[in-house]
Amino acid sequence: MSTSISPQSIQMMRTWLGFTELETPVHLYALLGVRIFERDRQRLEIGLRYRMEQLQMRLAGPEGEACMQVINLMNKAFAVLQDPQRQAAYDRRLIDRQLHRALSEFDEYRQLLTDSGVFAIGSPRPQSQPAAKSASVPPARRAPAAVPARVRVPMWLRALFFLSGPVCGILLALWAAPHVKSYLNPEPAKKPAPVAKREKIEIPRQPVVPPTKPTQPNSNSTPNNVVAPPAQNSFTPPKIPQMSDASSLPTSPTVNSSTASRLPAPTGTALAEAEALFDELYGDQRKAAKEDQALSRQLAQQWIQLARQTMDDPNSTFVLYQHALAMALDSGSPMQVEIAASELLKRYELDEQKLKLPVINQIAGSPDSECADLGLQFSYDLMERAIADDDYSLRQQLTVDVGRIVAQTADPDTRMIAQINLRRLDKYAEQSVAANQARSALNDPGQATTANQTLGEWLCFYKNDWTAGISHLASGTDPQLKQAAETESATRTGDVQGVETSAGLWWSASQSRGDEWEQLAIEHHAVELYQKILPQLSGLKREAATKRIAAHEEKLPR
Repeated sequence: MSTSISPQSIQMMRTWLGFTELETPVHLYALLGVRIFERDRQRLEIGLRYRMEQLQMRLAGPEGEACMQVINLMNKAFAVLQDPQRQAAYDRRLIDRQLHRALSEFDEYRQLLTDSGVFAIGSPRPQSQPAAKSASVPPARRAPAAVPARVRVPMWLRALFFLSGPVCGILLALWAAPHVKSYLNPEPAKKPAPVAKREKIEIPRQPVVPPTKPTQPNSNSTPNNVVAPPAQNSFTPPKIPQMSDASSLPTSPTVNSSTASRLPAPTGTALAEAEALFDELYGDQRKAAKEDQALSRQLAQQWIQLARQTMDDPNSTFVLYQHALAMALDSGSPMQVEIAASELLKRYELDEQKLKLPVINQIAGSPDSECADLGLQFSYDLMERAIADDDYSLRQQLTVDVGRIVAQTADPDTRMIAQINLRRLDKYAEQSVAANQARSALNDPGQATTANQTLGEWLCFYKNDWTAGISHLASGTDPQLKQAAETESATRTGDVQGVETSAGLWWSASQSRGDEWEQLAIEHHAVELYQKILPQLSGLKREAATKRIAAHEEKLPR
């Protein structure tokens, strides 16, 4: 049988297949067909998994023990299929088995053809040798050469041998085409389905505490020289550590401060009618709840849910929230107190101070109240409101209530935070009084310089109003602040050199301030100037600006 495969290609196939018994092209085509059987390992694994699932469904039956033995054997088969070394051995044994079968069938066929008088396939056909001339044997005695009968191999068998290799190659190509296509052109990942947006919720604002880490005080000690930062500074102030109970409270809907979307609180006859209807429905339960804390919390939760559902009756909703708030305070449920108070402020035109101050007073007057942390949080909210409005009329009352609430806890961190916020409130109150006096003294030539200095510090360092405060600092008594303010006022828009000079002067002035919070406020203003021109700086100036920005950010909370 002739072939167009070169000896080099046959030797290469021998090396690739790992066998040396490769004599003829027929062997080569047989081995190429055997390579397809390598996929049997994958089919076997799929079949084993399917049969194992079927057997597991029959474990509860009478043949359960036999099924368990078969499952154990299948687990061993999986171990063989999943072990890389054993996989290679399995594939080799499978190829050996198919190879020997193909070779034995081919040898039987070749022996059959040889016995029939046909030369072995693949072996060279011997050439007819010329008759030897012999003088001793006369030509008449020479026997004629035997001509064996020629047996023709069927054409379909010849076609089968020659087409088996290309057919196997085509099948392999068809099988690999989709895998190659998916590898070269991967499908883009599907976008996840959009998640329905929930109503925005937030916890009430927390007060600002100093960025420095004061030494840990004892329960009876008070940190010294602690001053709070400006309430409206744009830099991120440190956050108060979360309380043990307040951290677990669920958040309540965001309170909308716009009076246009809130309803007026009911009064007079409308409020009386709603109260009467409430007493008629829940009067007996409210009396029984005074001696049952679990019932009190259950009623408070029920009234909150009912108030959320009665949107068309604002009078009844107001009464339900009010009684839910009172019941939650009696039962010591900070979660329900916070929700009821927040939703009352959201829906009705109520003063935050008038709503939260009675709650703080009741918590302060209840020893060992479970709402102590929430009472402190409400107190801090009112402190923020007082600083923002520059109204410190509640300063004394808040100081007393916070002191009584802190006395109920033994946590040193809670005590320290309360002391810091009280000192901060006192500092703002003192500076506010000084600023008001400075405004009155601006027209007095003898006091104008000092008044400008005091008013400029109040506006810049505490109210974060640098636009209005720089002009006062430029007319003040501090030479460093005055030089920095004059330089920044004279700097034109787009003057990178002037802005860089102003930022350097502010930074130098901050380092000489004895008040820690004033130093932080001035540093922050210098950093803002540096950040505006940082892309235009280069060399040592850029390195110095970057270093100062990093030093300032390290003082801010993480």
